Amino acid sequence: MNLGTKRNLEGITLILAVSFGLIAQSVLPVTPPSYSTAPDARQIMEASTAATQRHWRARLHYTYVEREESRRRDLDGRLKSEDVNVSTMIQINGVPYGRLVVIP
Repeated sequence: MNLGTKRNLEGITLILAVSFGLIAQSVLPVTPPSYSTAPDARQIMEASTAATQRHWRARLHYTYVEREESRRRDLDGRLKSEDVNVSTMIQINGVPYGRLVVIP
């Protein structure tokens, strides 16, 4: 390869490198992203308060079944007695009340 051809290739390589650099700059953002769409503290607190209020309203209608097991053992570790109570738990004016379902 002669000197003229080598300089032409170097020139083309330089032009391509600069072109790719300019293309990359035009595609990639130069300025940092805007965070103006992120919620502020007031919006976060309002959402949290609304979720808490929904929770408190929903719990007034929440019922569940509770099972309590009690086992007593003798000194050798053998089962001496066992009690099982099953209750339905409901909320009345925010206070949990249980109704015994199964009597041992």
